[in-house]
Amino acid sequence: MNEKAKKVQTVRQDIKRKRLVLDESKSNFGIFECLKLLKKNKDTSEIKGYPLKAISSELPLNIGLKVLPVETGYSKSEHPANLEINTLKIITDELVNKNITPNIINYIGSMKVDNRSTALKFLNMNKLTNKRLIHSRSYILMSEFAEGGSLSSWLYDNYENKKEISKETWKGIAFQIIYTISVLQHYFKMMHNDLHYGNILVDTDYNKDIGYFVFEYKDKKYYVKNPGFIPKIWDFEFAMSYSNKNENLFRNRLIVKDYVKYDYKKCISKELSTDSKIKSMEDIAYNYNKIFDLHYFLNSLLDLDIPEDLENFIRKIYPKDVLTDTSNTTTRSVSSISDSDSSDSDSDSDSDSDNSSDSDSDNSSDSDNSSDSDNSSDNSSDNSSGRDSESDSSSDNSSDSENKQYTKIGRLKNNVYSVFDLPIPSDVLGLEYFKDLQNIPEDFDKNNAIYFKYA
Repeated sequence: MNEKAKKVQTVRQDIKRKRLVLDESKSNFGIFECLKLLKKNKDTSEIKGYPLKAISSELPLNIGLKVLPVETGYSKSEHPANLEINTLKIITDELVNKNITPNIINYIGSMKVDNRSTALKFLNMNKLTNKRLIHSRSYILMSEFAEGGSLSSWLYDNYENKKEISKETWKGIAFQIIYTISVLQHYFKMMHNDLHYGNILVDTDYNKDIGYFVFEYKDKKYYVKNPGFIPKIWDFEFAMSYSNKNENLFRNRLIVKDYVKYDYKKCISKELSTDSKIKSMEDIAYNYNKIFDLHYFLNSLLDLDIPEDLENFIRKIYPKDVLTDTSNTTTRSVSSISDSDSSDSDSDSDSDSDNSSDSDSDNSSDSDNSSDSDNSSDNSSDNSSGRDSESDSSSDNSSDSENKQYTKIGRLKNNVYSVFDLPIPSDVLGLEYFKDLQNIPEDFDKNNAIYFKYA
């Protein structure tokens, strides 16, 4: 286990065994020097998660806290807030801790806290509570904190400090995220459903002395040079697993709405109507496919200042009709599903109130979960087909209106899969752009490398 993982495990065990207690009756839960609100919610009538940075000199690392208001209208067994906690815990245990992928933010713990408590008073959720839009207690999701912030904010900071990001580094970022998308699909038939650059965080405290990360993927090894940080996927609010093998990964009601019928045995959804509600879901992939997350991630990169070779690679594997027109882009942070670039604001907020309440541990996400590779048949269309080359798929006679026909704020609409032959992660990782990562570097030392294996 690497040093960062040891720190995470230490804090996780201290919280689980109550050697480290977050006291909601005290400002900053009684153990942190301050709580930094990373993203302000301008609309206090909107139900959103509140991401916080919890700073403490007594802990081996800073902790990320996400306050999840418990929206009314859902049963406890199918509540999206509970699902988000379960998801991060399970994939941390089954994928990160088993050295399959390092590219997911580590789960540390969870609890429930009274919204009126001293610790949470500064968030001012009274309006939502009084209108009975949320319950009186919120979930707290605890995870490791990525000091580099989101990919976009990290990139901006580097450019502000005149630090150039090399083509090799960008290729490593792209490879690791695509590899991890494939891992989530293989082990859990999971779709993230909101995988843009704002939900990729940069961990700058990850074994800087290690020379290389070696990824074993489908009988091949990929050597990614350690640039002093590692990209990690975050915010599984809209994630959904289309597999029956873990009952704690239940259907996501934010994706499979009441007007969509979900077949639990086959793990597929079916439209019940074609009214305006279904129209509003035209860019929500409520059935499993391997295309959506990969496209959304790569398409979002076109909004950033990426190297020419990476941009050309993206534009070669996708038709122009489904890519962002960078001459007239709409910022992805105003996503109609989520504006979850969870690290781009840095306003400080310290809790200050006289009200107190006892916190109780959320045991619903502390049970041990195990998972093997999902060998069940995919009863929904996989929408996948192999690609043997990086042939230029772009169409020169595409117009802006045609782009809107197949995408919405960067995401694929459900009408696209029958029109275009779009790639899946395993296709993309086998293309020429990533081939040089399979060469053993001259400075490679097997004793100074960390290995990750896709079974």
